[in-house]
Amino acid sequence: TQVIHFLDDDIIPEQNYFFVLDKLFSSCQSAIAIGGFDKYLNTKIHCGLIRRMVGLGSRMNGIILKSGLAVPPFPTTKLHQCEWLVGGMQSFRAEIFGQQLFDSNLRMYGEDLDFYLKIAHLGNIYCSSELPVEHLNDPTNRDSVREIPLYHNGIRWSFAEKYPNHVYRSRVLLAALALAIGEFGRFLRSGNTVHFWASIGNWEFLFRLATKQQVVQ
Repeated sequence: TQVIHFLDDDIIPEQNYFFVLDKLFSSCQSAIAIGGFDKYLNTKIHCGLIRRMVGLGSRMNGIILKSGLAVPPFPTTKLHQCEWLVGGMQSFRAEIFGQQLFDSNLRMYGEDLDFYLKIAHLGNIYCSSELPVEHLNDPTNRDSVREIPLYHNGIRWSFAEKYPNHVYRSRVLLAALALAIGEFGRFLRSGNTVHFWASIGNWEFLFRLATKQQVVQ
């Protein structure tokens, strides 16, 4: 089995990570992609009632929400079927790239989700409880705090246009509004300007939509 692995430089895998992956691909012929998971992931943050109501969370994991946001996979079984894998810890059967490729026009935020939405019909996607990794979440080479939500909202809006059966414009708008209000509330409580600029980025996205300006840079 020819497999192509993607592993970010801020990911620390277990010693037998690639050996386990080879075994999983060999034992599950329907799998087109298998990935690891962050063993220190906080899964509770996505389950709150308010977050679920505004399209920011779900009781399920490893899914792409109608808002275009995604809940990271956190498997409790050897092969947990999901809709996407975190970009820094994913592996694919090589033949997949003869049918689909990553969109190089998308930057740091969106290329992985876009790819999984394109290949969903080609086979099954799994995350395995046998592939825990430590994700250091290195902040280097990231966009500014204001640009991240502006760009990410724009990408989700484009998903609603490209994949209307999976991502809904109304849910993208609701999630952006909830994030704008929520981040500003966090700024008022903590005084941390990171939350202020994150809020501004979400408001700017909504303003650009309202004034018919370009929302994807």
